[in-house]
Amino acid sequence: MLQDMFGEDSVPKIFKGEKLYVTVNDKRADINLTNLEVKCPNDETFQQIVQTAVTKLYQCLAPPQVET
Repeated sequence: MLQDMFGEDSVPKIFKGEKLYVTVNDKRADINLTNLEVKCPNDETFQQIVQTAVTKLYQCLAPPQVET
């Protein structure tokens, strides 16, 4: 999904660990996959766009929480 939104070259093809990044027009947003936190100190708007994409992707893929 991130590649579809931002372009194939914006997201690394292979990564390991709990960190991922998206780069567009020399702006980089770092994504922590553990807590889904996005940081882009140079562009708050880009950070918010990536944060929204990450949150929506998680909501689509994560099973719903069932309260007992």
